[in-house]
Amino acid sequence: MPFSLGVVGLGQMAQALVKPLLARGELSPEDLIAVVGREDTVQRLRAEVPAGVCLLAAADTQALAVWATPVQLLCVKPQQLAEVAASAPEPLVETGEKPLLVSVLAGVSLERLQLAFPGRHCVRA
Repeated sequence: MPFSLGVVGLGQMAQALVKPLLARGELSPEDLIAVVGREDTVQRLRAEVPAGVCLLAAADTQALAVWATPVQLLCVKPQQLAEVAASAPEPLVETGEKPLLVSVLAGVSLERLQLAFPGRHCVRA
């Protein structure tokens, strides 16, 4: 089953957005894939997120699946934008609809996001 929400960076801001959706049942844990920077962060967060959430380190070969979701929540530090954007493959637009990328990056303009993530509808939250 494909994931419906991909989260890149599962820090405090991302958790503040995602945990209430999970708690209210508006998002099923099995519909969520989240990618974090390091494996030790994966281990620490496993105790904080519901069972069923796919939680991966960026180095994991399966982590690219986060970019195949129809909605992508970008919650990394602004200084990590270039590295994250370079690792993001061009979206496969099989349905004719571009994925939606929602950014919470402080100080990063919409224009910069659109340049970094072509092929996606970008919005700032």
